[in-house]
Amino acid sequence: MLARREILAHARNRNKRAALSTKRNPKITVVVRGSQTRTSRASEISVDDIDQFSRVRSVKCSGPLLKPLPERRFKSGLQKIFKDTGKYPDWGGERDDFFTNKLRMKGKRYAAAFALKGPGVGVKVMHPGKWGKRGNQIQRLTSTPAQIFFLQFEGQIDEDSVEQLRKLTQLRSQQEGQKVFFGYIDRDDSMRLRAAYPKFF
Repeated sequence: MLARREILAHARNRNKRAALSTKRNPKITVVVRGSQTRTSRASEISVDDIDQFSRVRSVKCSGPLLKPLPERRFKSGLQKIFKDTGKYPDWGGERDDFFTNKLRMKGKRYAAAFALKGPGVGVKVMHPGKWGKRGNQIQRLTSTPAQIFFLQFEGQIDEDSVEQLRKLTQLRSQQEGQKVFFGYIDRDDSMRLRAAYPKFF
């Protein structure tokens, strides 16, 4: 109920009458609290940052170019380095070629997903359309439950592939609010790994 003074004030002021809540003209006040904005925490890393690849740090250049390995051979080498005894068969719906939770960086253990491409892809420069039959392997890679994402190809990986991986990991970081890492292992770094760990490859 409005007091007599308030009734007279509303009678003299059109704006007050318009703002008055009645059964025919209800007024509802909604308070909206803005959610905290999540910032992207996606950082680029290289083979030199991985603890299990520590020997590669002493290999300053790729040296003589070796014949590219089939994808399964490179995957087998990674499994030996990480001491991962899992089974990772190739099939059409795979999101990654190799997934392990045994990768360590600065002593901390992470889950990591790798997209690997061997010489069978038939190109010297990898662009986004060549990652998977439908060109969507980078998207599928970043949908895995990992915190580290790597592209690997014993050739050149073009900047569009790296940019796509960067943007997708940034989006992943924003959506989940956690730190993620991304990187790529091109011809030079693949050769450095093979030179550093010849018994594994």
